[in-house]
Amino acid sequence: MLNRGQQIQAKLIEAIDKDHWIVSFEGQLLQVTNSTPLEFKKNLVLNLKVIQGNPLRLSVLSEAPNKGRFEKLI
Repeated sequence: MLNRGQQIQAKLIEAIDKDHWIVSFEGQLLQVTNSTPLEFKKNLVLNLKVIQGNPLRLSVLSEAPNKGRFEKLI
């Protein structure tokens, strides 16, 4: 279980549509919604922060390696 404030890395695996993606985190596949201005691309690795545990909400900190902070919810 992911806890609020925890930072993780997840890899974008596949686009469901423009704003919905499947990501891989520690062998688990999760569906996320991109509500940021960032254009997600397959195989991009993101640094994320858990905003809420249940239901899960994540904030994009940056692309990995660290290329800046975005602080947008996905």
